Amino acid sequence: MSSWADASDDPPLEQAPAEYTGGGGVRPRLQLKPRSATAGKSTASGGGHSKSNPFGAAKPREEVLASKGIDASLVDKRVEQKASVARLTADQDREVE
Repeated sequence: MSSWADASDDPPLEQAPAEYTGGGGVRPRLQLKPRSATAGKSTASGGGHSKSNPFGAAKPREEVLASKGIDASLVDKRVEQKASVARLTADQDREVE
């Protein structure tokens, strides 16, 4: 039985398959060029903001409501009224029991 951790069928790490090496058996070492002077600067100043914003171009709720001419505090009060839990009076509570 073979498991994924059994590396006995795999070639040694220093040898790569022939389709990667052109038949030589050992993968050639990657030849990197020296870093250019402009490579680091283009990524750091590209566009002004280096971090991405998870909210995109979204505006605060108050700004959007103000641009529509709606008072945000009135909207908040309406939402609170709808969210408040209706409580039974003492008489209604006795009727339920």
